[in-house]
Amino acid sequence: MSDSEAYLRELRRALPVGCRRRLVAEVREHFASAVAAEAKRGVPRAEAERLTVGRLGPAHVLADQLLDDLRSGALGHVGRLAVALTMTRLVALATVSAIAVVLGVVLVATRWSSAPPAPQRSAVSQETAAQTRAAAAARLAADAAAATGRGKGMAAEARAAKARAAAAEAALRVTRGG
Repeated sequence: MSDSEAYLRELRRALPVGCRRRLVAEVREHFASAVAAEAKRGVPRAEAERLTVGRLGPAHVLADQLLDDLRSGALGHVGRLAVALTMTRLVALATVSAIAVVLGVVLVATRWSSAPPAPQRSAVSQETAAQTRAAAAARLAADAAAATGRGKGMAAEARAAKARAAAAEAALRVTRGG
């Protein structure tokens, strides 16, 4: 690992979470410019990095100076906002935002749903409907058997009774759901 990367890593650890990325990126750019300027004068890269680290001073001192500049407003309003938004505040803000979005979606969905809820049929009403259909089927079968058996004697009455029994069995099967 080069001197510059070690320095930037130490600086990153010394800064608060909310502003690390921005400040380290800015210091990295200045660092690269300073190393390039030294290289133009003929200094080898490794030596140029050491000279630049020496000019910047210890990473924790630079981090303190950057934070003081941010707090005082020397680095602008965006910089002050970066310091104010620490990780805890960012997490809290994200949580509140997510809750607001979810509540908004739920409210919109319930308000804009145009279809009324489907009525629930109870088991009692379904059973009653099945019994009604079975009784109607039995009456129709009995009436049909009686109509075919009129005036034909004992055999016709026996067929009619058999048809009524079959209709009653069919009605019982429908009622039981089978």
